[in-house]
Amino acid sequence: MPTRVNLSQNEASIVIAIEPLEDSNAVELGRVKTIVSILENWIEANASFDAIPDDKKMGRAKAFMAQDLKVQIALAELHKQSDLLTKIADGSQRIEDHGLPEFQDD
Repeated sequence: MPTRVNLSQNEASIVIAIEPLEDSNAVELGRVKTIVSILENWIEANASFDAIPDDKKMGRAKAFMAQDLKVQIALAELHKQSDLLTKIADGSQRIEDHGLPEFQDD
């Protein structure tokens, strides 16, 4: 699935090509929608926090930073697991080596 990321100082865009665009690609489309939703929420959270007046920001800073760290940890785990999924799909890793022997290849 070709992906193109364009970054500038004031803008970022991501283009993900799913071809052919058919019902058989529903899983891929669903995954893209989920990731886009997560990214939108994270960006919106940062914008909302940045918009808080300075005199009120300190009161929320600790909670915001703690939750942001939880999101970063979850995303790091998601990245690790999606990388493993790719390796299981291409055969370079086996699921039974990662704690799920009941799903091993026959």
